[in-house]
Amino acid sequence: MLIRKCSVTFMFPPSIVVLTALCLGASRTVAQDKMSKYDGMPQVLIPAGEFTMGADDEDAHGRTAEFPPHRVQLSAYWIDKFEVSNEQFVRFLNARVKGNRAMIYSYCDIGNAFCNIRYDEKTEECYVEKGYEKHPVCAVSWMGANAYAESVRRRLPTEAEWEKAARGTDARRYPWGSAWEPKNTNTREGGAGQPSPVGTRPQDVSPFGVMDVAGNVGEWTKDVWEEDFYSSSPLVDPVNVEGSHYHVVRGGAWCLTEWDARTTSRQFLIPSAQRRYMGFRCAETVPEPLPAPAEVSGDVLFYTSLDGHAHADAAKGERRPIDAPRSPQYVEGKRGQAILVGDVGNEYHYLKFEAPDNFRIEEGTVAMWIKPHGWSGADHGFRYFFMIADESTCKFYLYRFQEKNLLVLAGNGIEGQWGSLGMPTDDWKDDQWIHLAVTWKDRLVKLYLDGKPVSQTLVPPDKFFRGMPPAFHLGFSHNWGANDKKAATAVDEFIIFSRALESEEVLRQKENQGNP
Repeated sequence: MLIRKCSVTFMFPPSIVVLTALCLGASRTVAQDKMSKYDGMPQVLIPAGEFTMGADDEDAHGRTAEFPPHRVQLSAYWIDKFEVSNEQFVRFLNARVKGNRAMIYSYCDIGNAFCNIRYDEKTEECYVEKGYEKHPVCAVSWMGANAYAESVRRRLPTEAEWEKAARGTDARRYPWGSAWEPKNTNTREGGAGQPSPVGTRPQDVSPFGVMDVAGNVGEWTKDVWEEDFYSSSPLVDPVNVEGSHYHVVRGGAWCLTEWDARTTSRQFLIPSAQRRYMGFRCAETVPEPLPAPAEVSGDVLFYTSLDGHAHADAAKGERRPIDAPRSPQYVEGKRGQAILVGDVGNEYHYLKFEAPDNFRIEEGTVAMWIKPHGWSGADHGFRYFFMIADESTCKFYLYRFQEKNLLVLAGNGIEGQWGSLGMPTDDWKDDQWIHLAVTWKDRLVKLYLDGKPVSQTLVPPDKFFRGMPPAFHLGFSHNWGANDKKAATAVDEFIIFSRALESEEVLRQKENQGNP
């Protein structure tokens, strides 16, 4: 995905599906629907192609947030037909953060009268108030929406994806056309004064068949807010992920007005905001076909050569990345090619993969080649190589910390609750290949540099991994300080083993010239 830096089954009532089909009429663009295997959400395929993004009506002039209208090219993607419901979100809360009230409240304000999700002190589980199971989840933060999306192997839609799914390709003002019809949707003008069950306003449907985009609840998107983003945004798969502490909100809501029901309306909130009218839906990139998996040893859980591609060559779990640069850049690698992560031109590049089946918290080994690309070991700035993290279960980082230190953090997900080990990086040179490996078993974590052990620590039982995060990253995160040097890192031959390799095995792996 092009990134601009500066700038368990859920069953829907049969009537919803029938109404959706009946109300579309001849104007609907034909799309293919599917059902997510993770939460049972119906998903609509939005085909690749152009659409007009931004307001082109008379009252748009002078409003930099929606002006100028411009043609945008999007790759094909799936988007949820409905907003995520209370019962779906409760399943997520009970599976991911059961008993962790701090995390529950950071994801969703369950004390809000319009949320309809409550907490049982005895069972430490969340539940939905009777009769509100099919209503959209409300008072959810961006962090909660994003965490849910990750848990079901999807993501939040970009605001460009959201607008195309809501608007279609004919630049309409509302999902159903150009004339305001208050009875078509659930807003302040024609609503019931509270959220409605998802999909029960059959006229609030886009040309692609996406429901409830003009009203019901507002929806979080992936993008961060930049008021004049349209003046310089990319014209192919635009998304803005840096430069602001706010995230873009799209769509109308039961307590908002016609102005927000327009398909071009853009608003913003801080990511921790839990407004009574805020919900979300998810999106999913249409995957490319993969070649046959490579032959690897039985100890390998995950292997990607990164030789001109971002997918895994072999994996016990999912091989496709959840998120990857739309236009990845490759350089000469230790073997074949290597991918650049970090600050790459005016974009921030990273790879994100599913963790289940590809990673073990009990024991294992992570090994990789890295090469500084425009920085040295003495330069100031964070360089993240590998990261698997979840605020309630696990935090495991391999990274160059700010200045002159290579660090490994291994902990239970709570800030400060970890073991750490490291070594200096003063002698690292720009354009120098470096082999890194970390092993863990029985809470003993060891760090290897160029095949040799350099540091180890025994993590206390109460601070060690407690559960499996949904995803891991290569090159995730960015510099925090304004004076940090912006640069990229080449990554090659990344491997996760199912067991902690012995010292001689780590050295052999470093010298290996074939598949692991």
